[in-house]
Amino acid sequence: MEAVWDNLQFIVSQLRVRDLLDMALVWVVVYRVLVLIRHTGTVQMLSGLGVMAIAYLGSIWLELFTFNWILEKFFNNLFLIVVILFQGEIRRALAHIGSNRSSLGASYVEETHIIEEISKVRRAWRKSAWAP
Repeated sequence: MEAVWDNLQFIVSQLRVRDLLDMALVWVVVYRVLVLIRHTGTVQMLSGLGVMAIAYLGSIWLELFTFNWILEKFFNNLFLIVVILFQGEIRRALAHIGSNRSSLGASYVEETHIIEEISKVRRAWRKSAWAP
């Protein structure tokens, strides 16, 4: 038990703020993907991909060369397949991110006010002697 405690202390002593930020970002991404999967009904597609992965491992273990070759070609193009399967969800997620591009919690009225203030400062700067 003491060895476990020593290892834990060593790990904690080696952590940097950047590592904690990295772990937090990974946690947020994984959480959002799981929420997306849960709310869009994509569980069936992901379970199908899981069955394909198990079949691929089985084909390696049983030395089924032709079946393994077909599944290998399938998994080589997995990124493209996932993009095609989840294009609707990806589009909605990107639209959601795009709609919140600059707000960071600000309302539409606050954003409009900020833009107006920036415009006023820009006009005043152009009228001043400092403008090029």
